[in-house]
Amino acid sequence: MHYPRSKETLAVVAVMAAFAVVLTLTNIASAWSLLPDAARSDEAQAAATPTNPKFRKTIRPGGLFTNFFVVSRLAFSPDGRYLAIANGGLPFVVVWDLERDREQSHFRLPGRVGGERSPCWGRDERLLWSPDGRFITDGASYAEVFRPRNVAPKDWDPAPYLFMSFMDPMTGQVAQKVNMQGTHGVFNRDGSKLATFYQRSPGKLLIYDTHTWARTEIDTGLIATPEFDWAEDGRILVVGCIWQRQGHILRGRDGIPFPDKSHVILKIDTAGRGAIEATLVQSSDIDPKDGKIYPHGSCSGAISSLNGRKMAIRCDGVHILDTDSLATLSVYNSSDGSAVYDANNGLDFSLDGRLLYAVGSDSADRRVQSDIIDTTTGRVVGRFPSGWSHAVAISPNGRTMAVGHSNYLELFDLR
Repeated sequence: MHYPRSKETLAVVAVMAAFAVVLTLTNIASAWSLLPDAARSDEAQAAATPTNPKFRKTIRPGGLFTNFFVVSRLAFSPDGRYLAIANGGLPFVVVWDLERDREQSHFRLPGRVGGERSPCWGRDERLLWSPDGRFITDGASYAEVFRPRNVAPKDWDPAPYLFMSFMDPMTGQVAQKVNMQGTHGVFNRDGSKLATFYQRSPGKLLIYDTHTWARTEIDTGLIATPEFDWAEDGRILVVGCIWQRQGHILRGRDGIPFPDKSHVILKIDTAGRGAIEATLVQSSDIDPKDGKIYPHGSCSGAISSLNGRKMAIRCDGVHILDTDSLATLSVYNSSDGSAVYDANNGLDFSLDGRLLYAVGSDSADRRVQSDIIDTTTGRVVGRFPSGWSHAVAISPNGRTMAVGHSNYLELFDLR
């Protein structure tokens, strides 16, 4: 005997059937995720290439406070096992063990509590992992003693009270604290030197020997704190706006002085000879109303390839340079109009320097496309999706790419 079924009964049956289907698919997906990589599709594993990144996993380093953790800086350990993750909103760093997929340590960066320094990151400050693997630092000094209220800023010299901390990645403890000045810094290839600029000495490049902490000071002739990185030959390439003051005139290879307040690239001899070569990036502008000279736009960020043979700077597009000749190899502009968030942290080179990864950033947190650029031609040769991205880092072995977002980071396979 059959009874007519009400619409309510049929609706309940339909919901239960849908739930059973979802549950079944979830169990299948869970079982699939537990299979070893070798048991998965060979085609899917083989598809990961430097120009076709394949998503691996998501990491949320903030734990219960994930929503307050803005992944703004990333740095791999020299062996590629660990990833240092800096929070852009609060002065914390998490060291993640990629092999065991868990947090190794976390710590607060000393000095980022106000006073002489902001608790947030400066736009072009970096997270540095020393080449010997022993230290993590932000390459910026902080004042242990603040300026007394009854002393004017122009009369206050904080230099004796400035320190830079070097943290032990495994324990999160301060491994070494050195009396030194600097607003942001970069290690050379073997970690024997650390180059910084000090904001109270415009245009002064400070180079520290990391064994003795002896300092060499070089006047670059630049107006404000510039961007820089080490080249292949152990020299430093500096990008900044020049100040053609009396007694310090910068000239091109033809002997003609550069226009005042132009953006140039300087090759600095760290042995003490200063700028030994320079080339123009952007000439200055003259305001037709008052006849004054102004910089044309701005140049920010400078990051070298692992072998030091190429450099990328953001200056009306991303310029990719040969560090030996200072010639511009190519210029890249985002293919969909999204901005590179930060030239120091939103760009990174492939292991061999042939590719440049540029993460796109959209303030509305929409999914935009990040580009992979051929550094010789400037052409986009690959793309991958991203949202409000803040940072990208390529592992030392060139197999993994990490991309930082507002409250999480993604790992991609490149090989």
